[in-house]
Amino acid sequence: MKKKLSLLLCLVLVAAVFLTACGGGTTTEAPPADDTEAQEGAGGEEEEKTAQVAEDSPFYSEHVTFIKGSGNPNNPAKNRGDASNTIVIGMNNGNDEFLPSYYSSVYDGYVSDAVFDGLISNNAKGEYIPAIAESWEISEDGRTYTFKLREDVYFHDGVQLTSKDVAFTYTIFADPGYTGRYFTSTGAYLEGYEEYKEGDAEALAAINIIDDFNISITFKEKMANHFGRLTHGILPEHYYGFEKGKADEVLKPKQQDLMGAGPYQFVRHEPTQFVEFKRFDDYYKGAPKTERIIYKYTSADTYMMELEAGTIDIQLQVPANADNFAQIEPMGFIDIVSFPANSYGYLGFNLRDERLTDKNVRHALTYGFNRKQFIDLYYTGYGTVATMPFSQVSWVNTEKVQNQLNKYEYNPEKAIELLEASGWMVGADGIREKDGKKLSFVWDTYLDSKYVETMIPMLIEDWKKIGVEVKPNLMDFGTLVDKIYKEKDFELYNMAWRMTIDPGAGRTTFHTAGDVVDGNNSIGYNNPRIDELYDLGDKEMDLEKRVAIYEEIALIINEDAPYMFISQQDNWDVVNQRIKGMELSPYVEIDYVLHQLEIVE
Repeated sequence: MKKKLSLLLCLVLVAAVFLTACGGGTTTEAPPADDTEAQEGAGGEEEEKTAQVAEDSPFYSEHVTFIKGSGNPNNPAKNRGDASNTIVIGMNNGNDEFLPSYYSSVYDGYVSDAVFDGLISNNAKGEYIPAIAESWEISEDGRTYTFKLREDVYFHDGVQLTSKDVAFTYTIFADPGYTGRYFTSTGAYLEGYEEYKEGDAEALAAINIIDDFNISITFKEKMANHFGRLTHGILPEHYYGFEKGKADEVLKPKQQDLMGAGPYQFVRHEPTQFVEFKRFDDYYKGAPKTERIIYKYTSADTYMMELEAGTIDIQLQVPANADNFAQIEPMGFIDIVSFPANSYGYLGFNLRDERLTDKNVRHALTYGFNRKQFIDLYYTGYGTVATMPFSQVSWVNTEKVQNQLNKYEYNPEKAIELLEASGWMVGADGIREKDGKKLSFVWDTYLDSKYVETMIPMLIEDWKKIGVEVKPNLMDFGTLVDKIYKEKDFELYNMAWRMTIDPGAGRTTFHTAGDVVDGNNSIGYNNPRIDELYDLGDKEMDLEKRVAIYEEIALIINEDAPYMFISQQDNWDVVNQRIKGMELSPYVEIDYVLHQLEIVE
């Protein structure tokens, strides 16, 4: 998912997302990166086995460390029947929404980005770089971006990509019949969006096709983070075209019918099992180095066994903890690519619930959960407590902010004091109550997660001590996403945001404009100062001034506590030593390097 301005939904396997690679200005959701129970234990001697990426590498990042396996020659993946031409990548199942204009999970984004490329991408330092567009110019008023397209880009059916396909792709977000997630993060920022959406205009004013390989896109106003809205995968008009008003009608049935100009061609999708691709030899960056790629859906209960048996070559988002290291190290043929995750895990409060509109209650619930104990147990030294809506690698994470943030360290006495100050007294059943209402909450969460399994008994017990009942309600991740973002029918839920490069992506999560059906402001957070600051942050071009704006956002949200921020952690993507090219970073994920992955025997 090229780092669009978007928050992607991730499972706290725990990792997750400002739409991690989704399109347009939002972040991505996911469960935190998860897998197996984290327990106390030796992780040991990683430092003696690390090697840094060479600084002259285009994927160099100061954050990345390779934890090398011992080099066991008995590598079972080499004996797999398809070993010579196929790389199998393990990951969580998504929602089977693979088109760039619709996907909302990190995992669906990985599939989408194997097939579709955008106008621009980014490097390991978070700098935007050419992709389908070989160059661009920005108008003096900062509103119009004019792109010169490469002339050697072809879709998988052999049709040349032109400006018409770019125009088609960006018009989707303004179509009256489009209900995907990116109408708020991309469509609404385009010049003429309302006029086209409401049917008054026959064409979207934002789009100007100059010729077959030159096109301009105009936004309503100058903003610092428009580049994040220019990374959406380009769809071929001749394959996906539709009449105005029929975007969903035509596109949604084609969510698993993929035709793009990316490095790999879609072959087939077996729901709950895998997605298969074959190399696109005419890819404009050069033919990918591996003939076949398979994204195989794995679970926390099985992927260690699959790594050891050699049935998968790569597993994405393995929780960084001592227990997992203890399982990986003896294999000897597995390396770990380790870097601080550009994400945070959280528990969301539905602020439409009268009980949760009281900030004292939200503060008490945060003070009342021993997050550090949970993180120490689950991550065993590879995670830290989150305190704000920006990641540990963000340029908002300044010393000033860290010195002023309320860390909400575990303090049940403080929690009780706050609850009683708001009139919540312990009832006969031990649960606090006021005006006939109890502090008893349903916590919607997801299945098949050791993160959740570890957290459930700890949260129940900690909140019980302060007179609060919590009842977990587990479901599959796709159902949870619909419940939270479409129906907004919940009291509490947990997920994670995988962040994009620009902190302005958080606007869709905390600005009132995101409090719409399928919008990222699922919790109904409303603070006029936050709206004002995100608006200012979008428009301010001076980096020093932007830092100050987002520092204030961090401190206000930390005080308002619309989320209980829980965790930040290291990200581990693990790879069999027969694979070369896993040059990742907090800003470069597997989809960026798919074409360069190579089998070495």
